[in-house]
Amino acid sequence: MSLDLGHWEAILIQAGKPLPEQHMVTLKQAAGVVLFAALSTKMRDIPAAFIVENEIYSKTRPFLNNDEDADMLWELSERLVGEKFEV
Repeated sequence: MSLDLGHWEAILIQAGKPLPEQHMVTLKQAAGVVLFAALSTKMRDIPAAFIVENEIYSKTRPFLNNDEDADMLWELSERLVGEKFEV
């Protein structure tokens, strides 16, 4: 069963949580972010960095950096797909 985005938007609006307005970027802007992430020396020194609208963010919530949770999630995904992943 495939539902289009309009269907989900209607559900969220009915739930009292409207979706924020979406701002599309140009192909040049999207490519610029990818190139910046790949080539910038600023990104190398920031652990767990990510980019949103050309801003570098490195603060994450504590649970995102928890090794025990990461291991548990890894094992769960292996069980769910019935396959062992070797790293």
